Amino acid sequence: MFGKDFCFVDCRREEFLIRNIGDDVNVGELVLPKNTLLGPAELGLLATVGLQTVRVYDKPRVVVLSTGNEVR
Repeated sequence: MFGKDFCFVDCRREEFLIRNIGDDVNVGELVLPKNTLLGPAELGLLATVGLQTVRVYDKPRVVVLSTGNEVR
């Protein structure tokens, strides 16, 4: 590495620090498919495109109640 020239870019300039809402997706592009499990990355992506509310639903809960008369 010694003897090589390096050029440092001043990353403090405004255009390097600020990204506009939706810069990483195009208009009309599907951001997340239906039934996607939402985690921190997905919530960040939704915030990036400017969504403040999202319709969600809980996972279905299933209970099996065995009385003992099922197998005959």
